[in-house]
Amino acid sequence: MCIRDRYTEQDKADIEALIDCGRVDVEEFVTLAKEAIDYAVGNRSVMLSYLADVTEPYLENGHDGSPKP
Repeated sequence: MCIRDRYTEQDKADIEALIDCGRVDVEEFVTLAKEAIDYAVGNRSVMLSYLADVTEPYLENGHDGSPKP
């Protein structure tokens, strides 16, 4: 199974839901995901592009996703 088969629209929707409900700080998520990608088996650039696909819109809009009080 290649990495493209593993990242689905559902994965993206799940991450977006976590960010939208304030359960995830986007910048911290990106940092942790990049650290994990450094140890992952597979095409690093593809994984980073998927990470950017789901997080860049939030970062560009200044949405940090930090937990709401």
